[in-house]
Amino acid sequence: EVQAFAMPKTIAPPLMTRYAPGMNYGAHSDSAFMMVDGQVLRSDLSSTIFLGDPASYEGGELSVRLGERWIDFKLPAGGAVVYPSTTIHEVRPVTSGERLVAITFMESPVPDQMQREILFQLNEVAATEAFNVSWESRTRLSYISGLLTRMWAK
Repeated sequence: EVQAFAMPKTIAPPLMTRYAPGMNYGAHSDSAFMMVDGQVLRSDLSSTIFLGDPASYEGGELSVRLGERWIDFKLPAGGAVVYPSTTIHEVRPVTSGERLVAITFMESPVPDQMQREILFQLNEVAATEAFNVSWESRTRLSYISGLLTRMWAK
């Protein structure tokens, strides 16, 4: 699903982060560019991968702003959240225990968030309706997706 949504061209090596009681990371959006192995990576998407048991710490939610609403995430070990790097987000204060996560950043060949969303939705419809449409229609959907990807990729 990450591949279909993000279409990552480059993924930065993950950074391990540990938050102890009293630690947090205030509201921010992620850097537009970063150096990875001597190359500039445009951070189109960010990801937080939860490594610890959520019951082992209090607080520490990843809070992501969507419109006027904040949505909190505190997932089981192995759970991940992928979001546009332009999204305002924060880590709420840890009040007890230890929050362990890995964060990484992805550059997509399609830098525009709306264009990635169109491709994701188009490909999701094609996948879920694959057996309900004719071979010709499936081929046309694939063709359109390919054309749009080629047109928007950088």
